[in-house]
Amino acid sequence: MRKYIKSLMILLIASLSIICFPKYASAEEDLYIKDWVVDANLEANGDLRISEDITFEFNKKFNGVYRDIVLKGTSGIRGIEVGMVDGNSLLVYKEVNKAKNGDEGVYTIDEKDGRLIIKIFSPAKDESKTFRLNYIVKNVAVKYKDTGELYYKFLGDENKTSIGRFIVNIHFNQNDKDNMIRVYAHGPLNGKIDKVNNQLYRLTVDNLAAKRFVEGRLLFPTEFIKDSDNIQNVNKYQDIIDEEAALAKKHEEDRIRKENTKRKLEKISIVVSAIGVFVFIIILYQCKRNINKEILNLDYRDIPKDISPALAAHITGMYSDSNAMFATILDLNRRGYLRISGENEELDVNENTNFIIHKLQDNYISLLDHEKHFMSWLFDEMGNGYEVSTDDIKKYNKHNWQKYNALESAWKKKIKEEADRHGYRDYSKKGQGTIIIVISLIIIVLGIITAVFGSLNSMLDFLVGAVLLIYGITLFNRLSDKGYMEYKKWMSFKKNVNKYNPDLSKEEALATLDPTLIYALSLNVIKQGYAADYDGAYSTNSWIFWYVIFASGNDNSFYKSINRSFAGDTSTSSSISFSAGGGGGAGGGGAGGF
Repeated sequence: MRKYIKSLMILLIASLSIICFPKYASAEEDLYIKDWVVDANLEANGDLRISEDITFEFNKKFNGVYRDIVLKGTSGIRGIEVGMVDGNSLLVYKEVNKAKNGDEGVYTIDEKDGRLIIKIFSPAKDESKTFRLNYIVKNVAVKYKDTGELYYKFLGDENKTSIGRFIVNIHFNQNDKDNMIRVYAHGPLNGKIDKVNNQLYRLTVDNLAAKRFVEGRLLFPTEFIKDSDNIQNVNKYQDIIDEEAALAKKHEEDRIRKENTKRKLEKISIVVSAIGVFVFIIILYQCKRNINKEILNLDYRDIPKDISPALAAHITGMYSDSNAMFATILDLNRRGYLRISGENEELDVNENTNFIIHKLQDNYISLLDHEKHFMSWLFDEMGNGYEVSTDDIKKYNKHNWQKYNALESAWKKKIKEEADRHGYRDYSKKGQGTIIIVISLIIIVLGIITAVFGSLNSMLDFLVGAVLLIYGITLFNRLSDKGYMEYKKWMSFKKNVNKYNPDLSKEEALATLDPTLIYALSLNVIKQGYAADYDGAYSTNSWIFWYVIFASGNDNSFYKSINRSFAGDTSTSSSISFSAGGGGGAGGGGAGGF
């Protein structure tokens, strides 16, 4: 349960980060444009002479980059020049008909589907490069009877690469002494228009995401493009002004509507969050535990209750690893149901790499259901009926991992059923849990919506929603008052085992019949201070012998053999083969680097 709650918290935090901080939540991009500066000069003939400095950041290996230019609304592009800026100098690139990956200092030009594709060959990896492109867009400005118009998309929504800063400097060939130029820009709402002087206007957009466009629409005296052949013999000035005014009015109405919606959502989210907190307090009171606090304040240095190590681990939420399995083996060894030996008993223990677990009894009448299942799992499923080796377990885990997982899940289920028989679980609060979960999901959805509208109230919604959701889930499988008291006792026991580390001699360790070490192991506490060495004073028939070997460090062959057997080969056990068929997906394609 705690593992699922932790995973849920990570998912909620990740979701909140993506919604509220999308720029920082994404992984580092393979190719990123740090700066893109466009200098556009309007010529008297209506052409637009453009020079672009594009700074690419390469975070993996690329053979180069490309720039594609849509030709719609123009009479084509000419005068293309490409180079790489190196400090104050420019390394001029050469146009070629063909080039291959790995070539450098060359570029190719292709026209396809109404686009001009300039492919620049310049291998790069983990570095920045600035490329300069010069070209002329033919006949892009329109000469009406009463005004000239430049309506040009400097960056299209075809762009696939995010940009740190995008700047367009638009230069006019005459001085606007009478303040006749009108400048409009379309694109992201964080973009800005600045008048630098009477001949220069600047469009700036920061943190420009992929697939966003930037276009400028400029009106100016017809004398500015007196030599233009792109002539339309109509009056257009007022129509354009009205069109842009209508667009600005719509944007303002949308903004006001969004602000009103945002304020309403904020009020709703505050009310719903307050209701959620109120319901949470009521249910918290309804689920208040009736326990003896004096018992909880006691120190438990000995085993609190005679239950199985696996059940003790389950109560404390720590029963899913190989330590709990080995603790069960040691406990069954202590009680005379099995014994452990090296494959070759004539050799020293640490000279063995494979170990045998022998079954000593067929009569399981005194065992609990999960212990019976564990014995059957060991000997009947993975062994030959009377013994099983650590190599057998490892091989079974590797080649029959689905069945292994099913048997392990069945073992855990039987441990849970044993906890239910003891009355350690309380399922009577599912109704309250359902109510809390429904309210939490409503609050989280409201948090997502308010985050989309840019409201900081979403942070409160996510916080309240996450707390309620986690608490609601715990009510479906919470410990009863009896189970909670047992949990506190076992946690006190674990704390004391961690705190105290008696220095027993070999003889004292051998002589002890106290299974404290087994239960500590099931709670993931391994004590290494009892006896670091072993000799003839120990008997391999004693569980303490194998505990000392296991606890002496992760370099010995027994420790490695046990962990590799029950932990499994993770490189193969979790793989799943592809299924046949498919291939109906749409796409793909991309732009940027190659």
